[in-house]
This record gives sequence, C-alpha cells and structure tokens, in this order.
Amino acid sequence: MEKTSEHRTVQQQLARVVSEISNPLFVALPTFLVIALVTAPDVVHAFLWWIIPILGISVAPFLFIWQGVRKGKLMDHHVSQREQRFVPLFFGLTCMLLSFAGLYALHASPILIATVVAVIVACGISLIVTRYWKISLHLVGIAGAVTVFVLL
Repeated sequence: MEKTSEHRTVQQQLARVVSEISNPLFVALPTFLVIALVTAPDVVHAFLWWIIPILGISVAPFLFIWQGVRKGKLMDHHVSQREQRFVPLFFGLTCMLLSFAGLYALHASPILIATVVAVIVACGISLIVTRYWKISLHLVGIAGAVTVFVLL
C-alpha cells in the first residue's frame, strides 16, 4: 500500500512538471524566439520582434494572473476554476492585440504577425468556450506551437 501512495506522489509530481512546462505563457517564449530568428533580416530585428509578443503574450498576462493569485482573486496560477478565467483571458487578449499592433507598426515578418493573429483567434475562441466548458488552455498552446514548428 505504501508503494501505491509513493507511486501517486511521483505521478502527481510528474504531472505538475508537465503542466508547468506546457503552460502556454512559457511555451510562447521559445516559439516566438524561433519564429523571430528564422524570419527577421538580422538578430537585432529578431530580438526586437521577439520581445514585443513576449511582453504582451507572456509577461503581462503572467503578472496579471500572479497578482490575482496574490490578492486572492484567483485560486491558482493555472486559473483552474473555469468561472475565474474570463477576466484573465480578456486581459491577455487585450495585451495580444497591443502586441499585434506593435509588430505591425514595426513591419515584422508576415509569419510572425500571422502567428500572433492565430494566438489572438485561439484566445478569443477559448474566451467564448471557457464560459460554458472547462477546456485545456495548455493543449491549445501546445497545439499552436507544434503547428507553427511544422509549418516553419
């Protein structure tokens, strides 16, 4: 019986690690870096083009959620309760739109802009669907990253 308990603990720890590294806010970091490096005319443009979506798609939403957890407005940093997801997703969607505007103004590569548009569409759909059903935003993020890498 002790082995079963230890086995569950190992499984829970593994699940927690997988959940953390598959968080869309973190998956965006290497995804947008690769896109920027592959499509930018030089490294300076690549890092400039990378920092804009990272601030709007990862950093700002992460800080918003972190503050929500700290203030007790959100249960956890995964926003596990479906009822609590609307405001963070809406905030994230707004930040994504600002990222799009910034990249568009800087004449970023069409592939990078298209990826940001795809993220905006996925987040918009998730915002609507999550009002009625609890969906896995981790899978949405991973599916998007995989799609981008396959198409690159």
